[in-house]
Amino acid sequence: STAFVYSLETKKLKQLLTPGDKIYLGQTGLGSITALNEEKTHVYMPAYSKHLKNNNPTFALMKVDLASPNNPKVHRKGTVNTLDFFMKPNGDVLAREDYNNSTNIYSVRSRKKNKWKTIYERKMPFISESIAGLSPDQKNLVMIDDSSKTEYSKYSKLSLTDGSITQT
Repeated sequence: STAFVYSLETKKLKQLLTPGDKIYLGQTGLGSITALNEEKTHVYMPAYSKHLKNNNPTFALMKVDLASPNNPKVHRKGTVNTLDFFMKPNGDVLAREDYNNSTNIYSVRSRKKNKWKTIYERKMPFISESIAGLSPDQKNLVMIDDSSKTEYSKYSKLSLTDGSITQT
């Protein structure tokens, strides 16, 4: 998937993230928008970004200017294990979701005082839990657990403060 912006003034359609330059080539799924800033001038989009020093891409949260999307900026770096980011519309990144394929460790990290702190970690052979989004009060992440033996998903809240889980 790919995301576009349409200008009502110029009547032109522009692609928001284009592989090449800062966006790593060969990836799909460039249509995910994590947040729209409060002024509605930028969107934040996850994508694998290129490094100038080596060829290893890392998952990053890109800040894309809607008026001129050709030069996205890395807003927050992830790692090769990063799956997603969760943030406020003002640009504050609250959490990051990771899965290490080598160790089978799924983790959620919260951003505290400009440092990542692991608030939840579990070993699993495949990803059976995931984060659906941020709670309205922005104090919890909404977690989905598909590992149950029933055909239904289980939803719970994961506290961004201490990683405690509350069933919903």
